[in-house]
Amino acid sequence: MKKLFKNKLIFFTLVSLSATALSCTNNSEKINFQKIGDQKNKFISDNKFIQQIIDFQFDNITQKKEFIYNQSKIIHNKKQELKSALVWFNPLRPNLINTQSDYRNLVETSYKILEKNITQNWLWILDNIQDFQFVFNPYGSKFDDENDNYFENIIRSVYQFNPSLSISIKNKDVVDLLQIALEKDDYDKFENKVANYLIYDSNKAIKILTYTYQNNKFITLIPDLFYSPDTENINEFKNKLINLEKENNLSKNTLINNDIEYNEYFGEEYDSRKSYYKFNDLNQYKNFSYTYTDIQKTTLKRLLTEEKFKKNRIYRYTWKAINE
Repeated sequence: MKKLFKNKLIFFTLVSLSATALSCTNNSEKINFQKIGDQKNKFISDNKFIQQIIDFQFDNITQKKEFIYNQSKIIHNKKQELKSALVWFNPLRPNLINTQSDYRNLVETSYKILEKNITQNWLWILDNIQDFQFVFNPYGSKFDDENDNYFENIIRSVYQFNPSLSISIKNKDVVDLLQIALEKDDYDKFENKVANYLIYDSNKAIKILTYTYQNNKFITLIPDLFYSPDTENINEFKNKLINLEKENNLSKNTLINNDIEYNEYFGEEYDSRKSYYKFNDLNQYKNFSYTYTDIQKTTLKRLLTEEKFKKNRIYRYTWKAINE
C-alpha cells in the first residue's frame, strides 16, 4: 500500500510525455499602449490586487505600461514551451538539476526556461493560472520517509478529499491579497521582503515574493499553490496563511540548529555561521531551492500531523503541468 500511494504521486508528476522542442519566442511587434485597454478579455493587470504587485517594481509609468503590454502579447506557444520544460525539470523534484543522466542538457535547459518565466513572465503566468495543474507535495529536497510512514499516511489522507492528488484554480481573478512583511535576520541579504499571497476561489493561494537586493527591486512567483479545503471564508484562510509563515520561520530555526548539531558531531571546529548562511533568504528564495522546500516540508509535517494545528491545516501543491 505504501508503494501504491507513493507511485501514484510520482506517476502524476513524472509521467513521460512526447519530447517537444523547447523554444523561446521574441516579440518585435511595435508597441501601442492603447491596445491594452481594448482587449476583449481583460488582462490580469486590471485586477486591483495585481496592480499592487506591479506598482512595487515600477516607479516609471512608461516602463510599467511597457511591461504590461509585453506580458499581454506573449503568444500562445509559451504554454507549449512550459509544458515541455515541466516534463524534463519538475519543481516537485529540485534535485533533478544535479542529474548526471544522458538527459542532463534537457534538464538544465528546462530549468532555465522555468526560472526565467517565474521571475520575468510572472504576470503572464498569473493571467493563465487557471491552465496550470498542481500536484500535492509533502516532500522536501529528498523523497525520504524518515522511517515514520509520514508520506504514506498523509497521501492517504489527501486522497480522501482529492483522489487525483492534483488541483487547479477555477478563476484567474484574484479575490483578495494578503501581504506579510518578513523579518530580516542577521545573515539575510534582502531588504523590504514581503510574502504576497494572491487568494483565489476563497481557499487557494499563490505566493509571490517581493524584495529589494543591492538597490534593485525583484519579484518572484513561487511555483506552489496553498490549499485549505475546509476553510469557510477568506478571513479564516488568511489566518491560516499567517500561521504558515510563522511556522516557516520556526522551521528554519529548527533546521539551522539541526545542521549545526550534525556538522559539530563530525568536526569540533565547525563554524556555525555556515549553517546560518545556508538558510538565509538568498538561499531560501533561490529559484527551486532545496532550502525552501525543506522548510516547507518541515512546516507542513507539523501542521498536518499535530493535533494542535488541526484548525490551521493547509496543503502545499506544486506545479505539475500546463494545459494548452
